[in-house]
Amino acid sequence: MTTHALAALLVIGIASALPVKDPESLRVKRGFLSGGGGLGGGGYGGGFGGGGGGYGGGAGGFGGGGGGYGGGGGYGGGGGGYGGAGLAGGVGVIITSGVGGGHGPSAGDIANQAAGQATAAVASQDGAAWAAANSASQHVASQASAAAQQAQHAAAAKYGQAAQLTSAAQAAQASAFAESAQAAKSAKAVAAAEAAKQWAIQQAQNLAQATAAAKAQAAQAAQTLQAAQTAYNNQATMAWQAQQAAHALAQQQSVALADLDSAQGAAAQATAAAQKALARAKGTGNGGFGGAGGYGGGGGYGK
Repeated sequence: MTTHALAALLVIGIASALPVKDPESLRVKRGFLSGGGGLGGGGYGGGFGGGGGGYGGGAGGFGGGGGGYGGGGGYGGGGGGYGGAGLAGGVGVIITSGVGGGHGPSAGDIANQAAGQATAAVASQDGAAWAAANSASQHVASQASAAAQQAQHAAAAKYGQAAQLTSAAQAAQASAFAESAQAAKSAKAVAAAEAAKQWAIQQAQNLAQATAAAKAQAAQAAQTLQAAQTAYNNQATMAWQAQQAAHALAQQQSVALADLDSAQGAAAQATAAAQKALARAKGTGNGGFGGAGGYGGGGGYGK
């Protein structure tokens, strides 16, 4: 708590401790309140607040041991009159003074003046506190506004980044769908190629088996051809031999036919000779056989 606040509270305490009387009954003597001890104990100028430097702190202050309020001289000069009202910390303090003459300020005037100055000090302090609080609030508000702007900028950046990420995610998803479709097509193509490969392998195996069977058939056909060739060669040899035998038989037949012709000619000649011989034999004697006509010629048998 500051010195101004302590002074204000002390004035309030003094004012509340005084008896409340009408203005006519309250008489103030020089340096005293209602004939009591001095203000603050020790008369006017004995130090307001009791040994702490007095109000104002330093030379010339109220109760600072320097000869009256305001630093030297009496209080304002002139009579006290009725005192005003002081306000300290929101509590109104009214101290009335008597109708004095021209013998200096009364205790009520001094108290009222002290209360007014204390109130002004408190108000000044409140104003300074308000200004400090306002400045601090404005500083905090400025920082909060800057932080809010930074947060808005960051949020906008995050929003843009999120939009970019969303767009990239959508593009990646579309690419993934396209790649999946292409992968499905590729899988079908791979399956078709695998089926074609298996078919080709089966065909190759079938062709290998057919080739082996064809080779076996070719070998068998070669053997058959060789046997047929051998048989043909044998048959040709036999045919040649038969032709040779037939030729030889033909020659033999020609010779035999020639011999037969010769034999037939010889037989015919022999027959003719025999007939001539018979004819001659008959013609000899009695006519022989049939006269002289030979066979059937001239008379025949029995003539």
